[in-house]
Amino acid sequence: IITWVDGRNGDYDSYAQRYISNGAPLGSNFRVNDDEESAERWIPSISVDGSGNFVITWADGRNGDYDIYAQRYSSDGTTLGSNFRVNDDEGSAYQWVPSISADGNGNFVITWKDHRNGDPDIYSQRYSSDGTPLGSNFKVNDDEGSA
Repeated sequence: IITWVDGRNGDYDSYAQRYISNGAPLGSNFRVNDDEESAERWIPSISVDGSGNFVITWADGRNGDYDIYAQRYSSDGTTLGSNFRVNDDEGSAYQWVPSISADGNGNFVITWKDHRNGDPDIYSQRYSSDGTPLGSNFKVNDDEGSA
């Protein structure tokens, strides 16, 4: 599975494509973000669990600033639920550069650059395999200065 940002509709949306093991495409390209707004999406990241289920995350400008969104999929490419916002701050700070990793059981963690405290910090959110958040967003870096 490959994911990228694509401007084919006049906006920058997140797209993905599934492949079989010999490299042949499986189905067609599909849009990941489920909103129709003319916002931009950037820097998608993907992770696959041991059963072939996958999660895609990206920076999304649909709320006027960049937030981190994600979408879960089953191994056959079926959408599981809808897009969900990962960062839990309600301010106007932007979040950027998400990265995701899933374990063999489908639990996953998303990490990103976050400006909610003024200076950039690294934040993270853990999820169970069914997409339930485990706790709240937490700051990863332990420095308190500006950098």
